[in-house]
Amino acid sequence: MTLFCKLGELKWNPADESVGLLNKNIVPKASLSQNSFGSSRDFSTCAFLSNLVAYLLDTYAIVMMAAMSMCDGNYTLKEERIVEEMHYAIINLYEEGNIPDIHSCLKEPIKNAFGQLVHLGLLEKQVFLNQNGSQIVYLSCPFERKEQVQEHFTRMTSNMPHANDALIEAWGDHILKAIENANIVHMSAKL
Repeated sequence: MTLFCKLGELKWNPADESVGLLNKNIVPKASLSQNSFGSSRDFSTCAFLSNLVAYLLDTYAIVMMAAMSMCDGNYTLKEERIVEEMHYAIINLYEEGNIPDIHSCLKEPIKNAFGQLVHLGLLEKQVFLNQNGSQIVYLSCPFERKEQVQEHFTRMTSNMPHANDALIEAWGDHILKAIENANIVHMSAKL
């Protein structure tokens, strides 16, 4: 909030803890000219900063859907493989117009999203050392945690302006394929 006050977007009154808008470009959402994903053509620092990280919402929501699929199938997947497959799935979703930003496919945010789900206790992480001493990480989602993951997913997507049932169904198709691909172990692969 301090940042927005310094940028001239908000005025904060500590006496009564009220917040006032100073930027004339911040208008009620209903009056904004919007594209299909809800972004405004009017500029404001608030809108700029929110759009700057908006791709993370899609990334985290898609990773939560992957966690639900992992629960359903009782999968334990190699982290490296699931991150790679989710990367390709999100690229396909972008190419089909099912997510607004290509940055959602970046591997680091995908890996961080899985890490946050582990931190929240929604996923389990197992780490093993291979012969070279490097780590091999496996992720799983116990079935009893599926409701918690579903609850977080519902809460997150309810705040996403472009999320609807058709879109989430399209996401689900790609995620299931990514889970299947990540679960395939080739005979030549080293575990």
